[in-house]
Amino acid sequence: DAFAGLVTRNHFEVMGVVPGATAAQVKEAYFRLAKRFHPDAHHDRSLTDLRSKLEAVFIRLGQAYETLRNPRTRGPYEAGVLARMPKPPEPPPEPEAPAPAADPLEDLRRAKIALRDAALQFEAGHYWDVIQLLEGALPALKGGHREQATLLLARATEKNPNWVKRAEELLLELLQERPQSLEAHVELARIYLGQGLRARAAATYRKILELSPGHEEATGFLDTVSPQEAAAPEKGGGLLRRLFGRS
Repeated sequence: DAFAGLVTRNHFEVMGVVPGATAAQVKEAYFRLAKRFHPDAHHDRSLTDLRSKLEAVFIRLGQAYETLRNPRTRGPYEAGVLARMPKPPEPPPEPEAPAPAADPLEDLRRAKIALRDAALQFEAGHYWDVIQLLEGALPALKGGHREQATLLLARATEKNPNWVKRAEELLLELLQERPQSLEAHVELARIYLGQGLRARAAATYRKILELSPGHEEATGFLDTVSPQEAAAPEKGGGLLRRLFGRS
């Protein structure tokens, strides 16, 4: 059997060890098998016809041992053996545990906590933390809490000059839900004013005066613009026209 497998077996199989075997295991296997298959170890005359086969096995054992005992020759050889070995079948995927059912009350509770924490972070000037807290909490909030969170998120977002457009979008979405939100109109007007969009700012401040006649900030701004500029129609897109009732 040992002789018959010389052609088809790799060095590891000839030595009776597995790839990854330690140097000590390789050495032990060699000396054990070399003692067993050494031609001079068999003096029985009835085994004379097997001598050539014993010699072939012994020589192959020596070749295998020389390759596997030296790290420089073993590394490439072992890598080639492993590459040719069939890969074991992957175990079937474990069934995923069903996702826990959503608890709207718990989500709301967590969102309110996030809103409270975000307000503290805003006061401390940690605007990125405010954004992180409120982006996830906003979908669970309703009514006044949602308005408060959206305003706070917009104010934190606009602190980054590159994100002013996102702050504007947040406020416009809020005004679609709550058109009478005075604070959202004021914040939006300030954004337009900061961007030099005086026509948009004027239109927004006029809306503020409709909601709160005599509003000091709106009145103060509109007093600084010419009658033509103050009466200029809003040039924004369809969403702005719907908000302000202008064509």
